[in-house]
Amino acid sequence: MISLGLVVLIASCGVSDFAPTPGEALPETVEPFEVDRPLFRDEFTEAVEQGFGTRHNTKAWSMIWWKDKLFVGTARAHKCVQDAALAFRVGGVFKYPPKDPDVECTEMWQDLPLRAEIWALTPETEAWERIFQSPEDLEIEGYPGKFVARDIGFRDMELFVDPDDGVERLYADGVCSETINPDIGPPRILRSENGTEFAPVPQDPGTVLGNLGFKQASMRSMSTYDDRLFIVIGEVRGNGVLYESKKPAGGNDHFRIVSPPGMQVYEMCIYNGYLYLGLVQDDPFEGYYVVKTDATGEPPYKFTPVVTRGGHLEPIPSNTVVSMCVFKNRLYVGTDKPAEIVRINPDDTWDLLVGAARNTPEGWKAPLSGMHAGFNWLLNEHIWRMAEHEGWLYIGTNDMTSLNMKNWPIMDGPYLGAVLRSQQGYDLAATRDGVYFTIIDRAGFGDGLEIGIRNFASTPIGLFFGTSNPYYGLRVWRGQYTGPVDEITPPWRLEGESSGGATSLSWDHPGGADRFRIYRASGNNPPVEIGETEQTVFIDAALESSYNTYHVTAEREGGEPSRPSNTFTIPSLAPLATFDQAFGEVVRFGEQGKFESPDAEQWFLDQLTRAQEALNRNRPAEAETILTGAQERTRRNEGDREGSPLLTPYCAEDLEVLLRKLIKRVWLVKAGTLLPEDLN
Repeated sequence: MISLGLVVLIASCGVSDFAPTPGEALPETVEPFEVDRPLFRDEFTEAVEQGFGTRHNTKAWSMIWWKDKLFVGTARAHKCVQDAALAFRVGGVFKYPPKDPDVECTEMWQDLPLRAEIWALTPETEAWERIFQSPEDLEIEGYPGKFVARDIGFRDMELFVDPDDGVERLYADGVCSETINPDIGPPRILRSENGTEFAPVPQDPGTVLGNLGFKQASMRSMSTYDDRLFIVIGEVRGNGVLYESKKPAGGNDHFRIVSPPGMQVYEMCIYNGYLYLGLVQDDPFEGYYVVKTDATGEPPYKFTPVVTRGGHLEPIPSNTVVSMCVFKNRLYVGTDKPAEIVRINPDDTWDLLVGAARNTPEGWKAPLSGMHAGFNWLLNEHIWRMAEHEGWLYIGTNDMTSLNMKNWPIMDGPYLGAVLRSQQGYDLAATRDGVYFTIIDRAGFGDGLEIGIRNFASTPIGLFFGTSNPYYGLRVWRGQYTGPVDEITPPWRLEGESSGGATSLSWDHPGGADRFRIYRASGNNPPVEIGETEQTVFIDAALESSYNTYHVTAEREGGEPSRPSNTFTIPSLAPLATFDQAFGEVVRFGEQGKFESPDAEQWFLDQLTRAQEALNRNRPAEAETILTGAQERTRRNEGDREGSPLLTPYCAEDLEVLLRKLIKRVWLVKAGTLLPEDLN
C-alpha cells in the first residue's frame, strides 16, 4: 500500500492571477452558547471559494488570527510536486505527470504554477484579499527562460515581538522547490508589521540562513519561547534541526542551531514553562520521542525525555509526532502511522487516549477513549492538527483512503469500495476531557477527496479550519453555534460493555430531559434508532454486528431533541472501572504527593471501602450514594477548609472520571446486567 506518508511528503504552492470573489456571506456573529457541547457539522459553513479560486492552492498550510483578521498561507500543487520529486529523485515506477483524472499537473514540472499565497479575511466586510503572492523570479538551472517562485508554500505563521522596537510582527516560514529544482536557493522567512506588506529577512550567502542547502528545503514549526523565535529547518517532509534567534528580523547569522547532532525535530509546543519537542526517528522500531528543554546555557541545549520509543507500542510504533496542543493544562500529542493521541500531564507522566493498548515501563496502558488508532479507522494516517475552542479540543486527521483507493483499484471494488467510501475523507472529532470523544464527521464534510484538516484557528468570530485537497483545492470552513435558544445539553459520558451477546449502555443525565433515544450504527452503516428510555441505562440485546457505534440524544416534552452525545464504540479498548483500580489510583496519587494531606487520601480510601462493602452486601443504591459523594467532592476540589484543594487539579479530574465510571457500573448491577463481584 502506497501512501503519502511512505513517500516524500512535499508541499508545493502555485498561484494564478485569478483573484476570487468572496464566497457566500459569513453568518453573523452570535453570542456564545451556554449549552455545553461541541460544534456540529451543520454549524460549519464554507468561508471562501474552494482553493481561493484555483485548484492549485491545495493546502491551507498555515493559519493565524492577528490584528482582527484571519491569515491563511497556502501550499501549491503539492501532489504534482510530490510526483515530480519522486520521478526526478527516484525514477523507475514513479512517473510524471501523474495519470489521475482528478489531478491537473503540467506536462513539465518546470511549468508548475508554484507561487505561494497569503490571504486575509476582514470580518467587517466578509471579504478575502490576497495580500502576498511569491514572485516567480528565480530562473531554473538548465531551463533558460523558465522561472519558479522562491516560496512554494508557507508552512507556519508565528507572532514575535521584535526587541529593537517592541513591535509585534507576523512571521511566515516557507518551503522552496529544492526537491525538483536543485540549487534553486534556500527557503526563507517573511515578516510583516501591518499585515498587508511582507518582506524577507536577510539571507546573505555565507551566513547561517544563507547557506541552507539540500535537505534544508523546508521551514516548518515556529514557537516563541523566552523572547526567542524557535524554528525547525530541514527536509521537505517536515523534520529538521532546531534553530533559535533573539532577533529574527536580522536574519543571516542572528540564527543558530541549538539541537544536538542527529536530533530530528518535527513539532514543538510551549507547555508548563518548557519548550516541548516531538522528535522523528529513522529507525522504524525506535519510535518517536517527546522531549523538553528550558533552553538555558550554551547550545546544544539539554533535552529531557518525556515520552520515549513511540509510547512503547510493539512491534512497530509511530516514528513521528505530528501535532501538539495544550488543552486544560495538559499537552496533547498526535502521532503519525499509527494515528495515536497521548496526553502529557504537568508532572510529565502520560496517558494513552487513542491507540492500541500496550505494556510500558510505567505499567499497562489502555486507551482511555476506548478507541484504536485513527479513531478506529486505520487509514487515518495521522492526527494532523488540534486546537482549543470555547472549552473543547478539536482534532482533525489526515485520511489516506482516497489516495489508497486510487493507487490500488481493488480497494474500490465491489467488496471494499462501499465501506471505504463511507469513511473517505478526513475525520473531525472533539472532546472536553480527553476521555470521551464526539466524532463530528467521518467523511471530509461530504467530499471524499478532502484528505486532511491541516490547520485550525480559534477566533472571536468562530472556529476556522483549513483543509488539504490535492485534487481540486483547499477549503476553509467556519463554525459557529446556531442552535435554538431552548436547546438542551446532550447526554455525556456515554459508555458501555458487552457480555452474553448484549451491550449495556449508560450515560450521564444532562438535566432537563424527560427521555433519551439510543442510536446504533452497525459496522459502517448509518446510525438507526434502536430504542428509547427514561432511564440512563439501556441494554442492546439485538446486536447485528460485532462492531457497533452508539450515541444518545435527550429530549423533553414539546421540545427539540438535543445534539448527539459523545461517540462510543463496541468493542472498546478502555479499561473497565473496578474498585481495585480506584484503590490503586488513590494510593498512587498518595505516593506521588498529590493529596493535600494523608487525611485527604485516607478519606477517599474510606469511601471506597464503604461503597465496596455496601455493594457486596447487595445494597447498590447505598454504594452509589457513597461513590457519588466522593465523586462530587473530587469534582469540586474542595477540602475540609473552604477553598482548600484536596488533590492536585489534574489528578482530581482523573479520579472524578474513574469514580463516575464506577458509579455507572453500579447502575448496571442495579439493572441486573452485572454482579457485585464484577466490580471488585
